[in-house]
Amino acid sequence: MSAPLLMGASYKSSLRNDITRPFVGKEFWPNPQMDWQLKNGRMEVMISKGGKTHDIHLLTHQLKSQEGSFSQSVRVSFEKINPNKIKRAGFKFGIIGAMPEEYRSNLFLSSGYMAGVTSEGKLFGPGIESKTTLPKSALEDLRLTLKVEHKGDSCDYALEARNPSMEANGKAFMSIKKTMRLKKGLLGNFALFADYSQKNHAASIPADMQEFQTDASFQDWQISGNKVKQNLDQTFGPILWTQYTLHRGVMKMTAQVSPMGRMNREKVHLELLKEGKWKRVQSSAIHEYASTAHFRMENWNDQQPVPFRVVLKDGNEMAEWKGTIRKDPKNKKTIKLAALSCMKDGAFPNQYLQQNILAQNPDILFFAGDQLYESNGGYGIVRASKIEDVARASLNYLPKYWIFGWSFRDVMKDRPSIVIPDDHDVYHGNIWGLGGGPVPEGGSKNSDGGYAMHPEWVRMVERTQVSNLPDPYDPTPVLQDIGVYYTDFNYGGISMAVLEDRKFKSGPAQAVDKKTHKGRVDHVRDYSMDPKVLDKPGLSLLGERQEKFLEHWAGDYRDASMKAILSQSPFCAVATHHGGGKDSNILIADLDSNGWPQSGRNRAIELARKAHAVMIHGDQHLATVVHHGVEEWNDAGFSFAGAGICNGYPRLWAPKESGKNRRPGSPNYTGEFLDGFHNKINVWAAANRIDKQYPEKIIGKPTTMLEKLNNSASGYGIVKFHKIEQEITMESWPIYENMTSDIASYETHNGWPVTVSVDQQYNRKPLGFLAPVKIKKESLIVRVRKEPSGELVYARRVTTGTYRPKVFEMGSYRVEVGEPGNWKTFKNQKIQN
Repeated sequence: MSAPLLMGASYKSSLRNDITRPFVGKEFWPNPQMDWQLKNGRMEVMISKGGKTHDIHLLTHQLKSQEGSFSQSVRVSFEKINPNKIKRAGFKFGIIGAMPEEYRSNLFLSSGYMAGVTSEGKLFGPGIESKTTLPKSALEDLRLTLKVEHKGDSCDYALEARNPSMEANGKAFMSIKKTMRLKKGLLGNFALFADYSQKNHAASIPADMQEFQTDASFQDWQISGNKVKQNLDQTFGPILWTQYTLHRGVMKMTAQVSPMGRMNREKVHLELLKEGKWKRVQSSAIHEYASTAHFRMENWNDQQPVPFRVVLKDGNEMAEWKGTIRKDPKNKKTIKLAALSCMKDGAFPNQYLQQNILAQNPDILFFAGDQLYESNGGYGIVRASKIEDVARASLNYLPKYWIFGWSFRDVMKDRPSIVIPDDHDVYHGNIWGLGGGPVPEGGSKNSDGGYAMHPEWVRMVERTQVSNLPDPYDPTPVLQDIGVYYTDFNYGGISMAVLEDRKFKSGPAQAVDKKTHKGRVDHVRDYSMDPKVLDKPGLSLLGERQEKFLEHWAGDYRDASMKAILSQSPFCAVATHHGGGKDSNILIADLDSNGWPQSGRNRAIELARKAHAVMIHGDQHLATVVHHGVEEWNDAGFSFAGAGICNGYPRLWAPKESGKNRRPGSPNYTGEFLDGFHNKINVWAAANRIDKQYPEKIIGKPTTMLEKLNNSASGYGIVKFHKIEQEITMESWPIYENMTSDIASYETHNGWPVTVSVDQQYNRKPLGFLAPVKIKKESLIVRVRKEPSGELVYARRVTTGTYRPKVFEMGSYRVEVGEPGNWKTFKNQKIQN
């Protein structure tokens, strides 16, 4: 064995003893955070039924895979001992998950070896339990010491218990030892744990719990040995990460912070590097529920990159998180946006995907929703129905969101991020927001719609995800005083409308008779049903407020070469199968999709084409490119739904019939179709998952994490805005190991890239053309309006040359050419064919 492998590492905990708070320390990951706290130098745990696994991992030290030995010790104490409900507490070691060499993958959905003591005084370890018991008084303060020696395919371990106040005499209360066989070696994480020997004994902690109910506590954790490795950079907190945007000279930043507790008085500070020195420019209190700090700076010089750091004093230490506010790439010829969504935690920490994004080096990040799922983190959810529930429900939510942030914080720290919540982010399988209203009394969130969680909790979620967005177009709250965030984000010469396509949407029960409908109210499986009957008057998709915003935004091309709409889900039902690839999984129509209500969908598509905007989404776990139609196929613009980060619930686009008017060489599943709501769609590309469509191709084959991800068609999207050519290139990407910056040497998903023009975003066949407009400058804005109403027909930026405005009906038009403050207007324009 070589000398470097014999070298070991050691650890000794040093916890603040002057404070009580949820955040234990930067070198720990508690499962779940809501059931752990730091109190006067002790790690305290409350064993709740919803928390499931209760352990606290050490991030900085792990076990090497090579042979060697290690020891660890800790002082443990039980509280509220009940002889009928036996607790256990002690060590976990050799904890491994899906990727054993990646310490973050081992934090949950993992397994390891356990050794410790029970609340009846018995020592236990793998394959053994002591026959005698410790005195009850010893359980109030006990030092456990575990020594392990790993040789080949086995290891010897010894566990002993001592009185901490009598350690000097060297005599143990009790000890056990055993040799155990190892199936897969011995490596992975260290953790401390507590649980009940019978899981059903764990208490159901009420959401409105006011006082922490300690079941066990730990202090003075020590580890050493030549089998131990360390990396002191492997920490998380108290500054977790940052999200920022830069829009029209205003920089907004949200810093995610560890939960410092209600008694914290320290503020978070933003500092900028100027002339080689850090200058403090703003300070922010930490939000009680969201555990965020917020910064907003106007008159920002957007033509210089500015290094920043966010700092927070924690005891005697000054924590920091660094990044760079990039300059606005408004003069860059091509702007690149990365589109991501739908992150199950099975591939956490998504190191391959983050590395791929860094290699792609996008200008903008767009996370389209489902940054988390209810099961993420390996523990259940806490519902909040009243204000007293919100504190615990927030601590329940935060680590699920942290899993997302930890995965992508290194790519978010130096480029603008648009993060918008979808249904799972607010603990709904599907959500129809009813304009911010609650679930109707006597109704169901799964059929009637509405928000099931307390509005203060919903505001907390939005604070964590969208508070760095540019100011909303109209900040007036919706029902229950829930905020809004729909807005315009202008960066790199691309004007992006950020929408909320769930918050204002009507519920299925407003269109479907719950008493007579068979099966789920939001699922249509009856081939004989005319889907047009579901498009009832008065139903809402985007709502009047967002439609008004889009009408205004469509004509506003200030400082913009091109436009895009960013929202959660495509405006169509572009999935034929839900849950798998069998015929029994065929779903005719899904009311969760934005193909319904059809009238609202058509208005959204029409507003997008007025702006000549491409539409970018997530949600479907299925990458697609669709050319939309309203009156006719292909008369509107294109949508691109990116692949899921780590796909969970499977959807497929596998129509029984071949598409009509397919492009030459395109597969049968492409072409023109009516979706389940009879919306006209032309599918240009779809990335179906192999594991559900062709499972026979992978049965019995060993799979790495990368293979699992790519077999499920997980990945990400890249959208390139070519400003001079006025073209958009859409790419759906699988995930590669160690992707380099030589992007051209890698392959996209089959069917991509797809390149379309800005002109194709309003692809309606014209009735005729107005008088030509000569563009003598590099580019100018052209707006066409009806006379005398002034209604906008469309707007776009036109490059040098002659442009003939197209129109679609007879009448008189006004054509405006120029830039804001310098318009040339041509009135009473009529068709000149």
